[in-house]
Amino acid sequence: TRDRMLKSAENWVAGFFGLEWTNNATIEVIIEAAGFNNSLAGDLNCPNTAKADYKSPVEAWVEIYLQNGTETDFIIAATSRFNNMTDGFKWTLADVYAAQKMCPLETVAYGFSRFCDLFTYGEWQSFSYSIDLSFSSGAAFHSATG
Repeated sequence: TRDRMLKSAENWVAGFFGLEWTNNATIEVIIEAAGFNNSLAGDLNCPNTAKADYKSPVEAWVEIYLQNGTETDFIIAATSRFNNMTDGFKWTLADVYAAQKMCPLETVAYGFSRFCDLFTYGEWQSFSYSIDLSFSSGAAFHSATG
């Protein structure tokens, strides 16, 4: 377990149970090192999850909705749309997805984000699904490590 993770857990239980939380709760620290069984970090237990030829469900979905488009033929896919709006910079699929992820981050930090208006309603629905896939394919039933 990383120090920041342990500190976050301790601060959370202190906020939930109070400063005397050690009387009411226990934090289970799992060792994340070679030779220890850590079923919560499947990527450490299964070397196949790091293979270069593996395309995660998130990568596959992002490619569908940002590069190929999922809406009507009248709407230009986001990657093409971004490239049509800029000169001197070629937007990649990863760049466009990073720009989309900036909207919620800046909205939480600053109360608004200009990145939000760059995407269609359908692209936001698809973004929401990409986040769901991220969680389910990372540590749930869609995970390569099961």
